[in-house]
Amino acid sequence: MPRSSERKGPPRREGLPPRFYQQKSIAQIKIHQSSLDRILEENEQLRACHQPTATPPPTVLETNAHKNNEGNEAAQNPIVEERPWFTHIKTSDPPIWIGEMADAAFATRFRQFASSPQTPSHIPRVQYATDETLLSLSSSSLTWPSPTRARFLAEAALRSLCRCYHIVRRSEILSALETMTQDGLRPPKEPIFVSKMWALFAIGELYANRSAASSLTFPGLAYFAHASEMLRVVSERPQLDVVETMLLLSLYSLQLNRRHSACILAGSAMRVATVMGLHLTIDHAHIPDAEIREHRNRLWWTTYVFDRMWCSKVGLPVLVSDDDISVDLPSEAHGPNADDFVDHEYLKAGVKLAKIAGTITKSIYDRRNTRGPFSRRVQEVRKALRLWSEELPAHLQLNQPIKPDGKVISQQLSFNQLLILTTRPILLLVLREHLAALRGTGEESRIPESARAIADACCRAARHSCSLLEECWINGTFHVFDYFYTQYLFSAATVLAISSLLGQADSHSDAEGFENAMNFLEQLQQSGNFAANEFCSHVNGIKNLLQCLSSPDSSSGEPMPASTPSWDTQLSVFDIGIAHTAESAVYDPCLQQFLADDSLDLSLFDGFINDEELQSLC
Repeated sequence: MPRSSERKGPPRREGLPPRFYQQKSIAQIKIHQSSLDRILEENEQLRACHQPTATPPPTVLETNAHKNNEGNEAAQNPIVEERPWFTHIKTSDPPIWIGEMADAAFATRFRQFASSPQTPSHIPRVQYATDETLLSLSSSSLTWPSPTRARFLAEAALRSLCRCYHIVRRSEILSALETMTQDGLRPPKEPIFVSKMWALFAIGELYANRSAASSLTFPGLAYFAHASEMLRVVSERPQLDVVETMLLLSLYSLQLNRRHSACILAGSAMRVATVMGLHLTIDHAHIPDAEIREHRNRLWWTTYVFDRMWCSKVGLPVLVSDDDISVDLPSEAHGPNADDFVDHEYLKAGVKLAKIAGTITKSIYDRRNTRGPFSRRVQEVRKALRLWSEELPAHLQLNQPIKPDGKVISQQLSFNQLLILTTRPILLLVLREHLAALRGTGEESRIPESARAIADACCRAARHSCSLLEECWINGTFHVFDYFYTQYLFSAATVLAISSLLGQADSHSDAEGFENAMNFLEQLQQSGNFAANEFCSHVNGIKNLLQCLSSPDSSSGEPMPASTPSWDTQLSVFDIGIAHTAESAVYDPCLQQFLADDSLDLSLFDGFINDEELQSLC
């Protein structure tokens, strides 16, 4: 047998940018040799067992996933490149790390794939409240609001926070405001409590406004700057107020599109919480008050949710392993201040989603993953999402006779986003093969049905999100500064843009859905939404790409077909004959079938990807 170093690699594809073709390192050559050895070993085992039917040889991913004797050969995956992604921008001396898990990074990869042989550059994120602005505001004087204004801002903050999170206790905040009013508007003496109140005022002012004239007049920014300034001293004996304040500042930072700051603050809150032992169960003997114990438990799990969900937005690793956590999950609260505690079933469902988000970060987007073939990891996440959907209490489901409240819609959007994160790399693979077939450099029939099922699930989740967000826009519950809804809208819009190029029966309607989402983002941008301002730059790049591909002089030589079906629409898993309403879409039977179908063999698409292709995907 010839040496692996003398073997020729797979043929070069015109559908991929030239930068993806690189010389293999010596380490990769060793992996190939071990793969060949493994194939020979398994062949011998098959002969010894006298199998009556032939078993296909291990695919590229499966053979590369097998560990050698020293256990240091990790499975490759089709999500990330071999090397970390860094880019240079004028406003930063060191190169900026780009996490492939981020929505903006995926949008860039989409443009690069579809623009072949050109390779568009990543559009850097520069639309956020700057450090200089915050320092300037923190050094200026700020007057404590009047009693009426303070109560109004606190009420606005509490209503927005208590809808989805447990960070502060409502009774404690309102009692403190009443005490301050009786004391003649004098702020409390404890600096950390003052910082927490500033942070609450910032969030309250944010949700009480509908537009911002400029970044300097962004609602709540001055309050936020002063709250941040008071946290400069790291407490040696931190109290719950410290964790609460960090979480409030982290949440507000996202609205400023300061994603890195939000992750740092959430991570700091996580570390402070572990120093305080919030991740451990504390008994009645140490804290007799049941409400205080429940507050501690819920505060920990909110910190947990922030860490994992925020990390999933940029691709950062989680800080604390699930194995190190032994605190009880949120439980039903009783007592005189039961209104301080949101529905415990809702919080538990959010914790489970956050755990899945951490799994996706580690299992799907970690380039050093050692958990086996990519298909197996996708299968694990798919089963976890299915289990979450099956265990969701009836009052938290959207397919109910009564209209669901905002927190239920928000949680379903989060579920859809996790499904998109899991499946969209395969959607990009399917797009590549489709474009290669149109350009005459490949065959679309090469796409296995399992890969099509995954891509279809991604498109359906995006349509569901758009349906929900459109309904929120119509009924006025889509707040103009809400980072999460803005992110979900951009993520779904990018998927719809890809779907519009696939030549399916839904491609034309998905193109219209992309246009509609783009219009929403532009309106949010005009209102002063920092995140929408960033995402609009990517959406405009995608729009220009779609216009280029639809023109007769595109790289394929012919305009892209608008809606010619190229997939077998008779398959039940691809059936598209349902109405895309907000309620029925979320419980789309085809999407539920994808999650529940244990017979779907996702390992079939492992052989759909070779070594060169592994390094070209985001």
